[in-house]
Amino acid sequence: MIINCLVGAAGVGISALAAQYYGKKDLESVQRVMVTGLQYSVLLGVFFFLLALLFPGIIMKVLTNDATLVTLGESYLRYICVSFLLMPFVQSWMTILKNSGRTRIVTAISVVSGVLNLVLDLIFVFGMFGLPAMGISGAALCTSVVMVVNLLILLATNRKENAVRVEFGKLLNAYKGIRRKFFHYAFPPMIQNGAWILANTAIAAIIGHLGKDAVAANAMTMLVGSLLVSLYNGASTGTGILLGQELGNGQFNDAKRHAVDSMKMNVLIGSLICAFLLLFRNQIAALNPNLSAQSQQYLKFMLAVLGFKCVFGSLCSVIATGMLSVGGDLKYLTILDIVNLWCIIVPIGLLSAFVLELPVPVVFVLVNLDETTKIVHMVRRAFAWKWVKNLTKVEWAEPGRHQRIMRDRLLENMPTGALLLGSYGNIVYANSAAGRILEMDPQDVQGSSLLRYYIETGSNDGFANLLLDSLYHTNELHSQQITYQGKQT
Repeated sequence: MIINCLVGAAGVGISALAAQYYGKKDLESVQRVMVTGLQYSVLLGVFFFLLALLFPGIIMKVLTNDATLVTLGESYLRYICVSFLLMPFVQSWMTILKNSGRTRIVTAISVVSGVLNLVLDLIFVFGMFGLPAMGISGAALCTSVVMVVNLLILLATNRKENAVRVEFGKLLNAYKGIRRKFFHYAFPPMIQNGAWILANTAIAAIIGHLGKDAVAANAMTMLVGSLLVSLYNGASTGTGILLGQELGNGQFNDAKRHAVDSMKMNVLIGSLICAFLLLFRNQIAALNPNLSAQSQQYLKFMLAVLGFKCVFGSLCSVIATGMLSVGGDLKYLTILDIVNLWCIIVPIGLLSAFVLELPVPVVFVLVNLDETTKIVHMVRRAFAWKWVKNLTKVEWAEPGRHQRIMRDRLLENMPTGALLLGSYGNIVYANSAAGRILEMDPQDVQGSSLLRYYIETGSNDGFANLLLDSLYHTNELHSQQITYQGKQT
């Protein structure tokens, strides 16, 4: 789970930057994000590979003192260490592809992985076609083989004609600006994921002390939940790709409108899941005849609770994954999750189970209120629109604080309007004089497309043509007198 936590955090950093750069059509920066993400992934994979290969016994003895479990765990780690080596690299590569318009290949790899994993699990775990039954070591071997196949598919589709592809010769390049941004947006999710893993471990321990019937019903509920929750989580990921590209292209109003539509869609998905679970929970419970009568009753109740949780969870998912993450509002998410889980949910669970000794259904409801207790804060943050910002702004070379202060003072005190535009006409910087001339607030228009505004409105054609000339002929000095707002400029 630790490696998944770190890889997931890298995925957030990659997604936030890659989607916006791709929306801005800055493919060179997308390539740089890919290189930076893959560099981090290689280091991560090598570290966990060596740890599992060289010290499996030490790792298992930290986790358990049961000699049988230590022996089984050593064998498991040796077989799965190849997966540890490749998984960060493969997942980061697939994240880049998802955010740069190549979702079909990612979907194909996911389908192949799922089918292959199912088939190889049966062969290796239980021993088929003359192969010996390997038990849990077979499951580990299956995971490693599937990861190798994923990498081979990615390599086979990594063609020169692709707009975004891995250029292995550039993996040693250092892009300091991109690296700084990457870790700025990847570090908060590391903390958030770590807090989430620990909190869920604590909740599992609480459920584990409620008896074997509760444990069996909870395990089945988690399995059903993981399948159904993936429906709205997938929609949230798609929303993040769309909104990230719109934010990178300066289409802030479009991003707001699509964000609202996506929230409505996700709530609809969550409501349909809730209705499905309420209607068919008895049939789902009947699929497990080996459960005791008490476990069956617990399972029916837990599935109903899961249904209502999905309504709130679907909205939280699209806000967190599809909106706040792609807009770089990750510190807020991290703080909210930590406070919600460790100051509310886990304490309430411990109090209800061990101090008040409440019935199993009540304890289960209380430890599953995590989506409900934060939904108001999530919605408020979403409609505050603080996440609607461009993360791909061009950063000037700033050797130090004093130079930055001198630059800002010089430009701000100039009577002449100064505009710095990106390669697609997006405003990177505007001083106060430019704001007065253009009748715009420099802070409000930063990241938006000035060129698009003048072309779409048809106003000030002379100024729009001058902007076009300056963008298409960047190596030439342009000096031209035009009429702007009825005045010679």
